[in-house]
Amino acid sequence: MGENASMIEKSKKHDDRRAKRTKSLIFGAFAELVQSQRFDEIRTLEIIDKAGVGKSTFYEHFSDKNDVLCQSLEYPMSVFADALTGNADTERVDHMLGHFWQRRAFARIILSHPTREVVERTLKNLITARLGGEHENGTPDFDAARASFLTSGFLSLL
Repeated sequence: MGENASMIEKSKKHDDRRAKRTKSLIFGAFAELVQSQRFDEIRTLEIIDKAGVGKSTFYEHFSDKNDVLCQSLEYPMSVFADALTGNADTERVDHMLGHFWQRRAFARIILSHPTREVVERTLKNLITARLGGEHENGTPDFDAARASFLTSGFLSLL
C-alpha cells in the first residue's frame, strides 16, 4: 500500500501542477483579450485558442468566460474582503494595491461595465461569507447589507 499511496500522491501533485499551468495560460489569454476588446465581445473559443488549450481542458476548469473572470478575481478580492472585515494583513493589502496600481489600465477595464458587476458580486460574496452570510430562510441579514455597502464604497475608491 505504501508504494501505491506514493504513486497516487505523485499523480495528484502532477495533476495540480498541470491544472495550475492550464489555469495560468487561460488567465493570461483572458487578460490579453480583455485589454484588446470589450468583455461582451470576447468569445470562449477565443480564450481557448489564445491559451492554446483544448475545449475539454478549458471546460474542466471553467464553465464560461464569466467563470474565468470570477476565478481570476478570487485571490485579489479575498485580500480586500479580509481587510474590509477587520482581518487585514497589511503586507498583502499593500501588495495587492500596488498590483492594481501597476496594472491600472487593466484595473480600469475590469472595474467598468459590464465586468464591474462580476467584480462587485465576487467581492460582496467574499465579504458576506466572512461576516456570517444569510439567514437560513434566505433573507439577507444586516451582515449582507453591510457587505453591499463595503463593496460599493471600496470599489468606488479603488
